[in-house]
Amino acid sequence: MLRFRSVGGKIAAAFVLVLPVLAWALGTNTYHGWKAYQNAKLVDEQNGAANNLIAGVYEILMERLATNNALLANDPAGADVLAEIQKRRSVAVQKIPAAHVALSGQDFPNKQALLGVGFPADSLRLQPLHLLDLPLRLQLLQARGFYAILSIATFAGVGITFLPVDPIKALYWSAVINGVIAVPIMAVMMLMAGRVDIMGRFTVKRRLKVLGWLAAIVMATAVVAMFVTGIERAA
Repeated sequence: MLRFRSVGGKIAAAFVLVLPVLAWALGTNTYHGWKAYQNAKLVDEQNGAANNLIAGVYEILMERLATNNALLANDPAGADVLAEIQKRRSVAVQKIPAAHVALSGQDFPNKQALLGVGFPADSLRLQPLHLLDLPLRLQLLQARGFYAILSIATFAGVGITFLPVDPIKALYWSAVINGVIAVPIMAVMMLMAGRVDIMGRFTVKRRLKVLGWLAAIVMATAVVAMFVTGIERAA
């Protein structure tokens, strides 16, 4: 058994015995402090990303409000309104995708529920600004072609009432013409509904696409059958 007669030896022995305990305590406190710092840093990053996401969604809501107000206004949207809409869209496009990328690299509760919705930049391509100048919202001299077609169609409809035409036959043949014209219109609508560059995130899915084309085929078959039946009867 070792015996330390001098005070220095006893102090040295005590220091050797206490040193591992001090090292363990210091290491433990350092580790917990580092973990607390990392957790605080992660929370700050999550809060920053969440704030960007909230700010982006707020800008979308304000953009929708400004757009709806412009569409409902009696006069065409002014330069200040268009500038506000474009500014809010730009901020939303910057903040939301950045927040989505930042949150995707982190682990937190309900992550899939939050990010499962997705915030692609394409979804922020809202109504084009030129739609705020729709013809019905423009004055007569600002949309001459549109109002000319509208006037001609109206006067043509009124003029038909003065012709010696049976109104029942006119109604019948208008229904026939509408049925024939419906086929190319339905085909064009289905082609447009399946294009991402036109519909964006509202592009129709496969089930609706199949049903739509089936409806167009049925209409086309009915039109062909009508013409074939008419030709056979005429012969």
